[in-house]
Amino acid sequence: MQDPDGCSISDTVTSEFPVPVVLADAPVVIRIELGSITLTAQQWAQLRTGDVIATGHALGEPASLRTGGIEIAQGELVDVEGELAVRIHYLVKPKR
Repeated sequence: MQDPDGCSISDTVTSEFPVPVVLADAPVVIRIELGSITLTAQQWAQLRTGDVIATGHALGEPASLRTGGIEIAQGELVDVEGELAVRIHYLVKPKR
């Protein structure tokens, strides 16, 4: 039996989005995107170690998760034992 991409069903890891077994342990870099800010060139040039750039975002606000520049999920910023984390609200279905 094969999935729509031609992979054997027995050759995939079971999940919402099947992954071929051969790729199951491959590292995937996921970037968490909160938004952007604009600085002038002068402000950028004046930045020094220890300066703080406020994001204007608070806990509970939306965040996008991306890999390879492609949005893969949406979530919200949460605090987990003092660390910033993202609670996944939904996964973006891959375009075929």
